[in-house]
Amino acid sequence: MILRAIENLDLPSQANQYNFDLLIDRISNGQCAVFVGSGLSVDVGYPSLQKLLREMATEAGLDLLQEKNISDDWMDDFQVIKETLGIERYRACLGEHFDDSTKNQQFNSILINLFNIPFCAYITTNYDPCLEFASQQTPSSPIRTNFTYPNLPVIELTHKHIFHIHGYVNPYNQDSVGSIVLSRDEYDDAYNNSRFVSDFLHVLFNEIDVVFIGFGWNDLVILDTISRAKETREVREDFATQRNFRLTRARNIFAIIDLETYERDRDHSNYLGTNGVRPIVYEKIAGNHNKLIYLVHEIQEKTSDIPITPMPSPPEGLIDIGENNE
Repeated sequence: MILRAIENLDLPSQANQYNFDLLIDRISNGQCAVFVGSGLSVDVGYPSLQKLLREMATEAGLDLLQEKNISDDWMDDFQVIKETLGIERYRACLGEHFDDSTKNQQFNSILINLFNIPFCAYITTNYDPCLEFASQQTPSSPIRTNFTYPNLPVIELTHKHIFHIHGYVNPYNQDSVGSIVLSRDEYDDAYNNSRFVSDFLHVLFNEIDVVFIGFGWNDLVILDTISRAKETREVREDFATQRNFRLTRARNIFAIIDLETYERDRDHSNYLGTNGVRPIVYEKIAGNHNKLIYLVHEIQEKTSDIPITPMPSPPEGLIDIGENNE
């Protein structure tokens, strides 16, 4: 018998259990949105940010960027690529990388289970249409609207819709590639000049609980927005204390992350610790994320009556892994 995911949650066990139980409570009360990262699209064939950088640098003939690892200035790297290729070829290249017709499957099956969990909204920075295709294959799901940058109405945040906050390549609209936020100037427009995305995220992180899944935590603009949301809350709390006011409860940000990422970043001043993000940690096995799938199954079982979508048989050795953590 395969051990239940909650029994396999890794370090730190006590905090992990508390964060998991709190997440279940928030989802069950219809108070939690899910923030889907590119980790759930890579298996379908869409590029990671690292792969996208190298392949577009190759297209642009920029040898140094072809060998460069993703770092804090990756938006500047894509700016150089954009200026080298020119806007038309730049967008055409992005359209080719995120063309769904070139993929062997339309979406990762874990997305079906995410749609069967009663999240109040589905937020993503992904440029691919995996969420849309998965939603169409979930009969029990309500009719969803797709909102994409710059059309991000915060009034719709609790109505179970999909939000592509950095744009996406719509299979039925070739011009949609122009909505993608990737290069430095595009980020400046989205977060500083128009503030469409920054204002949307400000409301999201201050008014709704959020759980990140498959997120790489290399988007420093997102991290900065989380930090500023926390600072805003602290200012409000100080003001309320001085005047004997009572605030609504603070919203939580959860991160379902693998143990390697947790141990790498837990002492850094990014999302763990100083930004108050609550980690729920699982361990990768032989480099795969099967435990993440079982963890999502566990969340669905505790928050929904919809049956779990079957997944492929686990690799040999997964069944006994729990014994090694006791």
